[in-house]
Amino acid sequence: MRRELNLPVDVYVDTSSPCPNEAERIFALIDKAFAIHRHTVLRFLSEMGTGYDDLFKVQFRITGDKGSADVIFRVVDLPPPQIGGALISGEMLPHVVEIGCGMGRVNVTDDYRISTILHELYHTLGVGHTLACGDLGDLMCPVGYTQYYPSTLNLLAIHYRYFANPSLVGWMNYTMPREIPYVVVLPWSVTVSQFYAQMASLRDQIEKLKLKLDNDITYVTDEVRRVSRAVDNLWSSHIRLENEVKNLTASFHSAEGRMEDLKASLRSMTTSLETLLARLDILEAETRTVRRTIVEAVTISASLGVVAISISVAALRSTRAKKGSKLA
Repeated sequence: MRRELNLPVDVYVDTSSPCPNEAERIFALIDKAFAIHRHTVLRFLSEMGTGYDDLFKVQFRITGDKGSADVIFRVVDLPPPQIGGALISGEMLPHVVEIGCGMGRVNVTDDYRISTILHELYHTLGVGHTLACGDLGDLMCPVGYTQYYPSTLNLLAIHYRYFANPSLVGWMNYTMPREIPYVVVLPWSVTVSQFYAQMASLRDQIEKLKLKLDNDITYVTDEVRRVSRAVDNLWSSHIRLENEVKNLTASFHSAEGRMEDLKASLRSMTTSLETLLARLDILEAETRTVRRTIVEAVTISASLGVVAISISVAALRSTRAKKGSKLA
């Protein structure tokens, strides 16, 4: 069905999603995204004066009627690294805005989610990507957009697309006119030079902090590894010493048992020695008795021998005397 885009833009939110947690978080930010667009338009109109009043017609609102919706908003599982997209074919309605479930798997803030919502909704209005983004961080940069408040460039592209030249179709890349400065349309008074000077300063600080953090992480990682190795060595030494203590304890208990056995043996040997000494004393006494007996026996034998010799001599003499008397 082909029809002209209605203003304000009716958005139907398709709540069916393969990632209900991330979808719920994104759906909760849609109203805030709509409010940011509305506030920036009011701020733009209050500062730019007449000639752009028609921009106030470009508002977004939620509808419960899918059939009459200008835009269908849904959260789907997009192939990485894609985080969002707008499906548009001329002015064939409804347009479709898809936000990827993958944002729930990366470390992004709700501000980044809001910028993704507005980025894709502005595509449905026919606003193309900002050319030569450089360091701007504009909402409509192709990648890496960091600003979720629209800029004067974004709003002028909508004005030019719908009201200054309503016969245009498709996406529109618009170049800023010389008389209008590029600024981010914030709800407070900040000049673009102040804003980007602060952004540059913050970026430098962040880079320094990242460098310091990387160095600190490297140092801490090295220290952790060194301490881990030291702990491993200490643990190995502890296990080795514990085993040695166990072995020494077992050896001590074994030696203690052997010592008791040696003490028992020593006591037995002492008793045997005392018995032996007692026996030696008895033997010595018996030896002395035997010695006295032998001496006495020898003395008696000697006396008997002398007597025998004397008797023998007397007998011999007697015999000789008798022989002599016979001869005579």
